[in-house]
Amino acid sequence: MSAKLVRSKVGTIPLQFERVKDGFRPVRDEAEHLKLLRRKILEESTELYDAIGVDEIEEESADLLEAVMTYVVLAGGSLDRVERMAEDKRHERGGFSPGLVWEYGQE
Repeated sequence: MSAKLVRSKVGTIPLQFERVKDGFRPVRDEAEHLKLLRRKILEESTELYDAIGVDEIEEESADLLEAVMTYVVLAGGSLDRVERMAEDKRHERGGFSPGLVWEYGQE
């Protein structure tokens, strides 16, 4: 049987319930939650990659951001620290907005 993490309001039962109803159940433990979040991040990354048009790009970006933020916090990290690290990297190394490309490999 496969398992897929979904948003909490998609299910028909509150997360504190211990039983399965209509295919929904709470995660078993933190390890399963982290594993499913990693899978969700890959899924949402692919959906963002495939998105066409600004509305779809924004929608998929919101889903990916939600999954990443949840993962960071559940893993014991700090969203403030992640934001500071992103700012530091942008200041020290630059960002991706200018569109600089590194071509490498054999010709």
